[in-house]
Amino acid sequence: MKKNIILSTLLLLILLLTACGAESRETVSAEAGEYLRGTWTVGGVMYNNMLIDVQDVPEIAELYEGKYYQFSDDGSFREQLLFTYDGVYTEKDNGFLLTLTTIYRFTEAGIEAEPYEEEAFSLAWPLDEHTLAVQPYDALMGRVRAESSPLIYVREDQESQFIRQYKNTVIDFTPVAG
Repeated sequence: MKKNIILSTLLLLILLLTACGAESRETVSAEAGEYLRGTWTVGGVMYNNMLIDVQDVPEIAELYEGKYYQFSDDGSFREQLLFTYDGVYTEKDNGFLLTLTTIYRFTEAGIEAEPYEEEAFSLAWPLDEHTLAVQPYDALMGRVRAESSPLIYVREDQESQFIRQYKNTVIDFTPVAG
């Protein structure tokens, strides 16, 4: 009898843990969640090893106008590009590994959430208190993707000391006709 109660309790515990585990995320430290919490917009782009402040070039600012990240301190984030994506982040080395999990698509029925099937990762790392670099990450190689450049994000309603200190002055920007 005692053996049956123990086995039943153990089975119930396993079922509960399995059910909860399907919804759980890896936890992040309080410091990581505190640092990332909020909305981050594109403030700078790297081009030919030069940092360009998007506010200095209106044509570039327009390209990134609707692109942002919104982080929660529970390890989740939303990325807004052409589509809206949800994902999770975990601490990695001195930064964060961002993994897309869901894509929101417009359908005849309205907006529908679908699992994001591709392996899409980015590596994000802090540059200063209000500045974050984000670059595509190659999980197979274990490093940022070759031939890619980071986008520099700035916490909403804040200024980036990093961009102010390291930006290159753009004298003349003439878009290439396509």
